[in-house]
Amino acid sequence: MQKHPFYTLATILNPGRSYLYYWIALIITQSIGALNTYSIAKLGESVSTGCISIEYFIIFCITLILAYPPGLYILYLNQKMTYESYYQYIQLFSKTLSNKLEHLENKSFKKLHYPLLTNESYQVIDKLYQYHFTVTAYSMCVVFNLLVFVHMFDNTLLISYGVGSFLGVFIILLLKSKIAKSSKEYQENKILVQDILQTSWDTIIINNELNKNEWDKSLDTHFHKRVSSSLKMLLVREITTISSMLVVLLPILINMTYKFLYAEFNVNMFGIFVATLHKQVQLVQYMQTIFSYQAMFSQIKTHLEGILSPLLEINEKQDKLENRIQWNLINWNFANTLFPDNLSDLLNILSKIPPGQRITISGPNGSGKSSLLKIIKTKTGKKAYYLPAHHTLFFEDQKQGSTGETFINNVQYILKHAQANILLLDEWNANLSPETTQKVHNLLKEVMKDKITIIEVLHNQIPHQVD
Repeated sequence: MQKHPFYTLATILNPGRSYLYYWIALIITQSIGALNTYSIAKLGESVSTGCISIEYFIIFCITLILAYPPGLYILYLNQKMTYESYYQYIQLFSKTLSNKLEHLENKSFKKLHYPLLTNESYQVIDKLYQYHFTVTAYSMCVVFNLLVFVHMFDNTLLISYGVGSFLGVFIILLLKSKIAKSSKEYQENKILVQDILQTSWDTIIINNELNKNEWDKSLDTHFHKRVSSSLKMLLVREITTISSMLVVLLPILINMTYKFLYAEFNVNMFGIFVATLHKQVQLVQYMQTIFSYQAMFSQIKTHLEGILSPLLEINEKQDKLENRIQWNLINWNFANTLFPDNLSDLLNILSKIPPGQRITISGPNGSGKSSLLKIIKTKTGKKAYYLPAHHTLFFEDQKQGSTGETFINNVQYILKHAQANILLLDEWNANLSPETTQKVHNLLKEVMKDKITIIEVLHNQIPHQVD
């Protein structure tokens, strides 16, 4: 049964103590901010009586300064958690695809998943934490300052905010599906454009008319789709935001108007109202921002599902390598034995092979020789090292050179650092000169002396192989 993407999200958003420290710093910051608001209200009240309170003026000045250090720490922690979560996503991606060799040469699979790892995932996680910071910080600010205003005025202000918030959430929920749909279209078109741009270098530099014209046509089509879906997503989101804010503001403005008219008959309350008016306007602006981000939540949720769902689907849709193998068409040169006709017998024989052997697998194109090496790697795990003919494997000390020199350097590096006792080589002799091929043969003889078994698929049958 497939897990929900947000179940997997829990493995990514695991910032540990950073999240606890974030909330502690946030509560401290907003408490200082609320105290600052209270001191402003009291200063306004004292001014209306003709006697300015020095104590509250000092509190006002101190709270202005004290709010900055924890506020800076909050920004630091939020950014830190962003990178920690991105790293967790990379680890999840690596763990999910590890040993899934059936996808190694699947271009459509790579086209879908590779941009998620290299670009899209960080952008989505970064947006998530921007949303997280804005909503938590602004919501706490609204709550703490609202408590001050309720204390200074009365409970009707709290009721008006509550009614407005309820109506705003209702509007967002009403338009939620439209936001999700427009966000999904945008993300799909964005990934398609990224994929087209990844093939741009050779196409632009070489400038073959055929490739360039097809590239231009594809870019033009998908880029305009991306622009259209982006603008559509923007309009849907902003219409949702504006609609929700209008219904939020209505009860608040009615209450504030009533307070203003009532305050004319009370000098002290009028002083408090005037002194805190900018804070009340600021709260309304914060509410607008919160609802703007709440409207974005469906968009962020859709994008999160976009980077998580493909990983969950990998295990649901498995293309078994064994199904690609035509057992009756494959041969080998091991101990004058016939090649087995099933995977179980093959693995049983391989488990009993003494170390230091060299086995060459042969067969017509399309018979599944390369798939066979991948199966052996999948089943033997760390005991085997699989080196494809064409690859982008990461080597810390990668030396540049010809194809043959690179292969020799790779094998030498593997012998020095890898713990495998089986070396799987897939068409290593493709495009090598006879001189380089002989150098590789000599190297592989040395490999066998180290008690490492070599299982190879050769590009062409050549006369050395049972040395």
